[in-house]
Amino acid sequence: MIKRRLPDGVQDFFTIKEPKSSFIYVDKTREIIDMISLTKSAFFSRPRRFGKSLTISTVQALFEGEKGLFKGLYAENNWDWSLTYPVIKFDFSNATSLDVKGFKKYIIDEIEDNLTKFGIKREEFEDSHVPTSFKNALKCLNKKTNKKIVFLVDEYDFPLVHSLNDIEKAKAFREILGGLYGTLKKCYHLFEYVLISGVSKFTKPSLFSMANHLKDLTMHQKISTLCGYTHKEVLENFKEFLDGITGIIIWGSLFIIHMMCYFYLILENLKITGGKLGLQLY
Repeated sequence: MIKRRLPDGVQDFFTIKEPKSSFIYVDKTREIIDMISLTKSAFFSRPRRFGKSLTISTVQALFEGEKGLFKGLYAENNWDWSLTYPVIKFDFSNATSLDVKGFKKYIIDEIEDNLTKFGIKREEFEDSHVPTSFKNALKCLNKKTNKKIVFLVDEYDFPLVHSLNDIEKAKAFREILGGLYGTLKKCYHLFEYVLISGVSKFTKPSLFSMANHLKDLTMHQKISTLCGYTHKEVLENFKEFLDGITGIIIWGSLFIIHMMCYFYLILENLKITGGKLGLQLY
């Protein structure tokens, strides 16, 4: 019998569920399908290390039709595998220590990396203006595949949060990203599904002013257990790792403090904004 392994540090669904893998995967595909059914353009935020990246890659596998990876999971018999879509996925967690010019190049490189597998070259879409490059890329991909596009963004706020010590650079990054996300609304007809995730929620008058069609699902009841593990899930999926544990399990104090601070900030922000969850970047 193959010993199951904990997916410590593994945030990619394709890696966890590849045929020879023995990693444990807690089935979240019911919640993911529920989330997809709620709206065609969604946003959700969760704390770091809660499984956002794994969620994004699972959504990618669904839309790309990787049925073999979902054997035994809820999605195997509850997803339409006859339909597949081209997926563009951005990961901004690596966009660190960049100046404004470097950040623009990073986005163009991300577009190129996604389109190369479809045989689309950089010169076919690149423009000096990032939103125009993105718009051109979407049109090229739609024309090439004759299908609507799925657009996924992981850690959308990483460049902003890590630039707050340089407010002018943060504003420049916000303008670039605002233009990029504004394209989502302008090219709405080209998308089958859009999902953006991150740790922070910047209010619509700020980063998402030009993409105000995105529906914020952060506090939606249907996806309350989308990320992280419930007590029941821990007992059902990690039994062999818990059997040898006796006595009192003590959570790390830093973890508890971090979580208390996170939820305290949410509650305070709800008071300040009159019930609207969001952080304003001026």
